[in-house]
Amino acid sequence: MSANHASGTLVQALPLRRDVVVIGGGIVGLASAYELARRGVSVLLIEQDRVGSKQSGRNLGFVRQQGRALPELPIMMEANRRWRSLSGELGKDVEWVMGGNLRLTNDPGLAASYESWVKVAASLGLDSRVVSDQEIASILGARRDKWLLGIFTASDGHADPQATCAAYESAARSHGVEIVEGARVVAMSSAGGHVTGVVTPMGEVTAGAVVLAAGAGSAKLVAQLGPRLPQRLVRQSVILTSPVERVTDAAAWTGELFVRQDLRGSLRLASATRNEIVLEPGAVRDAPRYLSSYLANRSQLKLRLDGASLARALARALHGAGGDEYAPRAVASDVARCLAAAHRIYPQLGELTLLRAWAGEIDATPDALGVIDAPPSHPGLVIATAMSGHGFGTSPAVGSIVASLVEGREPGFDLKAFRLDRFSDGSHLEPAHLL
Repeated sequence: MSANHASGTLVQALPLRRDVVVIGGGIVGLASAYELARRGVSVLLIEQDRVGSKQSGRNLGFVRQQGRALPELPIMMEANRRWRSLSGELGKDVEWVMGGNLRLTNDPGLAASYESWVKVAASLGLDSRVVSDQEIASILGARRDKWLLGIFTASDGHADPQATCAAYESAARSHGVEIVEGARVVAMSSAGGHVTGVVTPMGEVTAGAVVLAAGAGSAKLVAQLGPRLPQRLVRQSVILTSPVERVTDAAAWTGELFVRQDLRGSLRLASATRNEIVLEPGAVRDAPRYLSSYLANRSQLKLRLDGASLARALARALHGAGGDEYAPRAVASDVARCLAAAHRIYPQLGELTLLRAWAGEIDATPDALGVIDAPPSHPGLVIATAMSGHGFGTSPAVGSIVASLVEGREPGFDLKAFRLDRFSDGSHLEPAHLL
């Protein structure tokens, strides 16, 4: 055993070979390892920190079909079906609540797009619908604010990110997955054009297939094989309040605020308009790819050029790693803004007490779709990464898709829109609104 100085975790000796090595212990890596193992595949999962410690355990926990890009919607509809019984399947409570997803706006342009979405959803058999002011008040528990339009999908829900990661970890281990924490994969090894394993500071592990699910750290590993994977990091502060009286079972976006109430009664809040573009080495290089996406989402994005942000960017460049070496911190002004907005929406609750605040980093592609692919140019490699903030909700279905790709089976979904080579083959990447 050897200690890892960065995370404080203990690193066990690595095996020489496994059928599959999964890089990354976020929700997608855990779900993929679990699905592979229960199909009888020997799996080693390697995580540089602790499983679920990055964005997978830091997100808001929304699980929604509503508002998805059309290529992603069938995957999310299957994921939703799995979420409903996921606690029983994994043997641990993921705190699933099917309270619906509510989206509100006072913007006439967005209102029109929301109404269009409802028509598309109806054609696909989804239960999205426009809701009245009275229904909004009932669903959200709000007593003061009014909105131009609201849409609601009752079959959507929410779950606890940390509980879900822990449940997947436990289920994966029970099916024989070996999980090594505190170990960094520095390269994927290859021979004759085939990906044959991974290289770590502690040695090499050979494998019949490698699943790359390393989130923000994926671009660097992919680049070593030749292809480019553009990733932009977007940081979001999340707030947890003390428990309050029950006001809503829904996961809601008011246009200004993301809101959900967990099973203990605490509100989990995030600002819908204070998402911070993270300065990092590839930001300038990939800026042209993201211009259309930025223009489509500029009302929700902020770029800070203060001393702290510039210092973090320099440290990121020196470390040469995707994502921060240390946990990103919540921005105090965002915390105050969220609490003030929540107090305005819920004046009956009085002053809200802050229990904890943290930040997470979403790795987004130019078209806000993840990469789910077994690139023909690199046999032995399966990629499931850069999920653009959608990995938590889609993970039960994506894990199954990954297992099928590893086994060379038809995954049951059209993955054309999720190809890695869409960034280099001249494909038109239509920017999606941040949902």
